[in-house]
Amino acid sequence: MSMRFRAEQVGSLLRPPELLRARAEHAEGRLKLEELRAEEDRAIQQALEKQRQLGIDVMTDGEMRRGSWLTDSGGRSGWLL
Repeated sequence: MSMRFRAEQVGSLLRPPELLRARAEHAEGRLKLEELRAEEDRAIQQALEKQRQLGIDVMTDGEMRRGSWLTDSGGRSGWLL
């Protein structure tokens, strides 16, 4: 008899190299915010498509718009130095 396990994906996915490059260029002032957002949109679409292909029924955007789970939440709450 085969066993089934239920699992859900929560949180961030690895950012693709193109998005990491776009973030670095934006930080250096070489990429406009609109262009960064477009790259984030592409990364989100790719993440959603991959999840569809894998048969995942509860999907995530992978938190592609966040720089990091640590720095974004810490920076907004004021506890990160």
